[in-house]
Amino acid sequence: MLKIDIQNLRKITNAFLEEGKAVYAPRPLGMGDFAFDRIENHEDFQIEGFVNTLLPPKEIFFRQMETIGRFGWKKKGLCEDVEPEIEDKVLLGIRPCDLEGLLLIDAFYDRVGADMPYKRRREKTFIIAYACPEPADTCFCVETDSGPWAKRGFDWQLHWLDEGIYLLEVGSEKGKDMADRFADLMEKAGEDDFKLLEVKRKETLGKFKNRPYVKKGIGNITKVGGEVYRYLGERCFRCGGCNYLCPTCTCYNVADIGAREGERVLFWDSCQFEGYSRLAGNLNPRPDQGSRLKFRFECKLAEWNVETYGRIRCTGCGRCIYTCIGDADIDLFLKKASET
Repeated sequence: MLKIDIQNLRKITNAFLEEGKAVYAPRPLGMGDFAFDRIENHEDFQIEGFVNTLLPPKEIFFRQMETIGRFGWKKKGLCEDVEPEIEDKVLLGIRPCDLEGLLLIDAFYDRVGADMPYKRRREKTFIIAYACPEPADTCFCVETDSGPWAKRGFDWQLHWLDEGIYLLEVGSEKGKDMADRFADLMEKAGEDDFKLLEVKRKETLGKFKNRPYVKKGIGNITKVGGEVYRYLGERCFRCGGCNYLCPTCTCYNVADIGAREGERVLFWDSCQFEGYSRLAGNLNPRPDQGSRLKFRFECKLAEWNVETYGRIRCTGCGRCIYTCIGDADIDLFLKKASET
């Protein structure tokens, strides 16, 4: 491992910006919330002082709404594709749970073989992960093997040692080449640094809320009865927030906006909306909220995910817990499932 301070990290960021790379990093929104945004100045980002961003950075690759075509009477009824914006970019400060989410979306698109802008955007991105030094009450990445430090998928990973001081772990050939390029801004980590890192890791693990029911609930998912889903369905407000804030959700819809001319737009969808599963003839295989929640929880936790993707598709980021105004979230579901 190498060692770097925040001033030199900002110098490297400035070099990326001067080269014309798009740099996305956390910035404060106000009221204690942070979000990934494209920065124009190397002083604009912040990776300490908060647990995670309000939205996962998947939106940088899988846009919440994106024009994919344009049509009109002058085009003889045809819809012409719109070439997506593909930038050479750096993603700075992604948390391990969100990085694992990107890897799961990668696996999804590899499986379906779709030629989506997402894949091309991912290929042109340098990933700098940030190992979490402190969890929120809603975090349970330790139960889903998704954190608090990343094990794969990064070019660099920063480990907090002290205020403004980090160990830098190289995770790819691209990362090694970049570390060699900026070697004058780093130093080799010493034995004392590794010992301090182990102390910090133990401290971080000790801060997680104990959730012994998570793994038991996951193991019991096929045993969960309809009464549990009905109970949760009655609490659910059908807002879709659990989908929109999830780092692994991939569902989308496509709509044409306009009459004689207009745009074809791709946008995020939610399996918690009644219209998501509605079929022709107004038939709906998931007619009530309980059945829609069953679909969601099985989509994230069922055994077939391990067979298909190598792991469950929940990364324990906790966003769906703090956004759920009806307390019908995955934490309550896992408590109920563990009692089955």
